[in-house]
Amino acid sequence: MISSQEVPQGYKRTKIGVIPDEWKEYSFNDIFIFSTGKSIKQNEASPEFSIPCVRYGELYHMYNEIITKVINKTNLDKSELLFSKGNEILLPSAGEDPLDIGSASALTLKDIAIGRTINILRPSKENIYSQEYMAYFINHQLKRKIASLAKGSSISNVYNSDLKKIKVPLPPIKEQQKIAKILTTWDDAVSKQEDLIKVKEQLKKGLMQKLLSGEVQFDGFNGEWEEVRLGNICKITTGKLNANAMIENGKYTFFTCAKESYKIDIFAFDTEALLVSGNGANVGYIHYFKGKFNAYQRTYVLDKFQDNIMLIKYLLDKYLSFQINREKNDGNTPYITLPTLTKMKLKLPPLQEQQKIAQVLSTADKEIELLKNELESLKEQKKGLMQKLLTGEVRVTV
Repeated sequence: MISSQEVPQGYKRTKIGVIPDEWKEYSFNDIFIFSTGKSIKQNEASPEFSIPCVRYGELYHMYNEIITKVINKTNLDKSELLFSKGNEILLPSAGEDPLDIGSASALTLKDIAIGRTINILRPSKENIYSQEYMAYFINHQLKRKIASLAKGSSISNVYNSDLKKIKVPLPPIKEQQKIAKILTTWDDAVSKQEDLIKVKEQLKKGLMQKLLSGEVQFDGFNGEWEEVRLGNICKITTGKLNANAMIENGKYTFFTCAKESYKIDIFAFDTEALLVSGNGANVGYIHYFKGKFNAYQRTYVLDKFQDNIMLIKYLLDKYLSFQINREKNDGNTPYITLPTLTKMKLKLPPLQEQQKIAQVLSTADKEIELLKNELESLKEQKKGLMQKLLTGEVRVTV
C-alpha cells in the first residue's frame, strides 16, 4: 500500500496500510468460496486428447494472469473430473519454491477440467472483485505473503485454510475492471513483442542455415570453400583461475562457464577472442570479447584468428553443440576437451565472403537485440505502472 507517515488527503490508514477512501478491506474468507481440483496425471494430459484441462504445474510456466486459451486436454471420463464455471482464480497448492505457490491465474473459460493440487477460488458474492484484477493483485502484491504461509521442507504446500486469513484492499468493482483492462493491454503489447522476437530469431536461424552451409551465396562470390580444423586457424588455450576468483568491483572482465561475465582485478589476456564454456549447464556457450580480460581454468580462449572471428563464432554457435553431444558418453555430463575444439572441422569461404556473411548475421543480431531491449523496457514500464495502480498511488477514472 502507499507508505506514508501522514495520511494524504483522500486516503485512510488501515491495518494493512494506507489506501484510498473508496477502497474497502476484505479477507479472502469474506469474498471467496474455496475448493480443490481432481487428479489428472501427467500421462492423462496431452494436446491430442479431447477434454480441455489445466494441471497445477502448468500454472508456473504455461499461463500468466489470465487464461483465455487452454493448452492441454485429458482423456479421463467426465465423471472423474471437476469443471470450471469460468469465474475461477487458480493457485497451485504445492511447489518446490514457496514463491511458485503465489502464481495466480484467472480462468475465464467454462467447462475446463481443473487438476488436483490446485486451490480454486470462486466468488461468494457478486460484484466484489474482478477475477482478472485479483489475479494481478495476488501475483504482484501477495506472492511473498502466500509464500510465508507455506509448509513443508522439500515440497512447500499452502492450503485453502491458510489462504482464508489473507486480507486485501479492493477498489470499487468498476475501478478494478478498468485497471485489469489497462494491464491486459500492456500484456498484449509484451506478448506481441515476444512473438516478433521469435519470428526474427527463426528468420535468422534460416539465414544461418543457408549462409553457413554455402547453400546460398551472395552475388560476386563464387570462390571454393575450404575445410579446416579449428586448431589450425587459431590459438586455443584456457584460463588459469578458479571459478570463484571474481571480485565485485574489479577492473577487468572475468569469464567463467556461466552465460554472464564477472569482474576481476587482474588480467591475463589482452586480445580479441572467443570464450567457450568448457563444462557445466552452459557447456559450449560462446562469448566474444576484445580487450583485457581473465578466464576460469575450464573456459577455453580462442584467439589469433587469420579468418573472420565473428564468422567462426556463428559457425561454432551452430555446430559446436552437435560435436559435444557426439562425443558425450551415455549418462555423463557433457564437457569439452581440448581435442573437441582443435580437431573440429569447419568449412570456410574466402575471407571477403566470410566478412560479408558475418556482417549480414551481425545485422540480424542487432535487430533482435534492439527488439529485446524494447521488450525489457515495456516490461519495466508495465511493472512501474502496475505497482502504482494496484496500491492506489495512481487512480483511474471510470
